[in-house]
Amino acid sequence: MFRNFTLREEFYVKPLKEAKSITTQRQENAAAKTPRLNVTRLGIVARSYSDGHKDFSHAMPAILRLLDGERCDAALFSMDSIARQDSYDPWAGLGELRHVRTLFLEEQGGDAVVYHRASQVQSESPFTQAFGRLKELSQSQIRGFVTDKIPKRVMGNCCLLLCGEINGVVCSHKDKPWKVHDVHGLMCKIPDSVDVILNPAHYRMIRPEMKLKRQFLSAKGRWSVSVWNKGKLFGGRTLDGTKPPWAVFCNQEEREVRARTEFDVEIGVLDLRRCKDSRCRS
Repeated sequence: MFRNFTLREEFYVKPLKEAKSITTQRQENAAAKTPRLNVTRLGIVARSYSDGHKDFSHAMPAILRLLDGERCDAALFSMDSIARQDSYDPWAGLGELRHVRTLFLEEQGGDAVVYHRASQVQSESPFTQAFGRLKELSQSQIRGFVTDKIPKRVMGNCCLLLCGEINGVVCSHKDKPWKVHDVHGLMCKIPDSVDVILNPAHYRMIRPEMKLKRQFLSAKGRWSVSVWNKGKLFGGRTLDGTKPPWAVFCNQEEREVRARTEFDVEIGVLDLRRCKDSRCRS
């Protein structure tokens, strides 16, 4: 059960005169190694483009306190998470927390960034989305993504695929029923030590192939977790559906994660340890 929290009147920013620029922060953290994470309890957070807020900053401290109270050690946010500004301090809400150590965010118009704290060490790892659809890439570019990018997206027991990069696995319409194949070797580059594939997205992708791809990514005892924003308009209407704005699979079985609406966002909590009992990796 979720605990009760209230939204305080505070903002997830520092005064401009005290804040370092994001560019400076990146330069200071450029030498930091990609963190080796061990995520066991994941907070999933999504918002709506129509909620009247430009990003999550209006409620970020309260969201993190709620997830800390739920003993989450990481928080995965839907993309377009934070408006990039020099006064924004990504570490402001992490220092006071006991359990939450890792944030998966995307800066609007910029990179997806993994913020991680361990003891007294802080690191931030920026990643740029490589593509939305495979047809945007040549065969050599696809090979380069799989060979060069995927190993860098592996962080301990997590691997990060950004939005449409989930299309790195291919659904064949020639098979009846349709089947997903790892024709580019993407899954071969993800080590067995990875327990969860995280797939933050901008909005809901409704093609039936997407469900099959998420299911495929969760094979052999893994989790796959996708989360997206609501409220994206297509021809004057949304494609939100009635379910929470995320999709979760474990060992190729879809799992329900209850959503709670707080601070104008939807929040879920997922215990990643529950899939290990059914692990069947060869």
